[in-house]
Amino acid sequence: MNKNRNLLCVLSILIFVFSNAVAKNELGKSAIAVLGAVNPVVAPSFKTNFGYAKDGDEQCDEMITRKGDTIMIKTIEIGEYEIKYKNCDYLSGPVFSIQKSSVFMITYSNGAKSVFKSEAPEGETQKLHVIIKNDGTEYIGVLLKDDGREVLIQTDNMGKLYIPKWDIKSMKLVSDAENEIKYGDYWADGPFTTRYSFTTNALPIKKGESYAMLHLFGPEVHFALLDNFSMGLMTTWIGAPLGLALKYSIKTKNEKVNFGLGTILGSASYLNNGVGYGGLHWATLTYGTREQNISVSAGYMYINLGRDDVAKNGTYTSIDSGATYVSQEGTIYDSYEAWHNIKPGIQNAPSFSIAAISKVGAKASIIFDAMVFIGKTEIISEERDRTPAKEIYTVSSKSAAFTTVFMMPGMRFQKTEKKAFQISLAGWFDNTDGELTSFPMPMVSWFYKF
Repeated sequence: MNKNRNLLCVLSILIFVFSNAVAKNELGKSAIAVLGAVNPVVAPSFKTNFGYAKDGDEQCDEMITRKGDTIMIKTIEIGEYEIKYKNCDYLSGPVFSIQKSSVFMITYSNGAKSVFKSEAPEGETQKLHVIIKNDGTEYIGVLLKDDGREVLIQTDNMGKLYIPKWDIKSMKLVSDAENEIKYGDYWADGPFTTRYSFTTNALPIKKGESYAMLHLFGPEVHFALLDNFSMGLMTTWIGAPLGLALKYSIKTKNEKVNFGLGTILGSASYLNNGVGYGGLHWATLTYGTREQNISVSAGYMYINLGRDDVAKNGTYTSIDSGATYVSQEGTIYDSYEAWHNIKPGIQNAPSFSIAAISKVGAKASIIFDAMVFIGKTEIISEERDRTPAKEIYTVSSKSAAFTTVFMMPGMRFQKTEKKAFQISLAGWFDNTDGELTSFPMPMVSWFYKF
């Protein structure tokens, strides 16, 4: 009887000490430390039961993503496919979620750690995909299962979805969710992002990607021969003139800064017996990403229309009832056209451009493109004095400065990765020798990736 009383007293004392230790978190700390060392996954639930928290840190855990970002959180739930948490700076705020496959490790407030695998063992499951059905419906979610008959994906807004394989038009792995998922929709960069309305930026067309562009005035097609070098052909719907376009891209250590060198070599093709030619050569600096950037370019343009005859300044008088003309120097011309078709020579001018693109939605972008040419030209004036017996033409010319501006603001709509539509409210402005002329020149273009 005395032994039982003594044992009861000892147990009462132990219970009292145990209760005080738990109240002071000392035993809780020791227990969690031991459990964390033995099994890190058990530690979070153990600490919750004991109500353990470091003083002042509000049970903050450290989450490290696979991109290297560190986020201080309060872990709410670790599910099969996602982790739910609250921002440690705003514990009264909303609950966030992140795909489990996107998290590398969580270090809990007691020092225990949970390390997560990057992917499930079955191929590309547990990775973010974009799925487009045959009717055009698009879903973005983590691929959980693909048994060859149907796929199971986990979406943010609709939960888990089963989609039959026969109803899927395309299914693509999202390799860079931060840049490819915009406004909750999938956005692929593709070769269209290297182009504005007429000019190009310094970003390269990726090797193996090519695109065609159809305008109201004609088609063009561009091929990526290397990761930083592309070639294209440009023409009108009648096949003349014909242009060869080349572009070389130069990357820098800053991924947002790129340089480019480009040229367009043109020929009159079969027009005017193929004697006309021209060219445009430029250098470009581009700052920004494929979805939002600005480019400035400077270059040189020249053109030769290929006319043969040159009329000198002077007076030309008709003889033989106007069939033949003689100049004041005595040169005989057998027709009016022989001396009237004045060869302007090679027209040349420095060129400058500024262009930009900015996404305003997952499928839409604002485009701005402007080109400026500044140079000199020859202005020909002609006066005719007709009498019953003869005609007298007085020809004079002078050099004049000109400034020509093309402005092309517009919108681009890219419904799918392989197709886009663009409209530009373009305008042409010219000031030659103080005389200003302008007219609208709307442009409509269709992009096709192949």
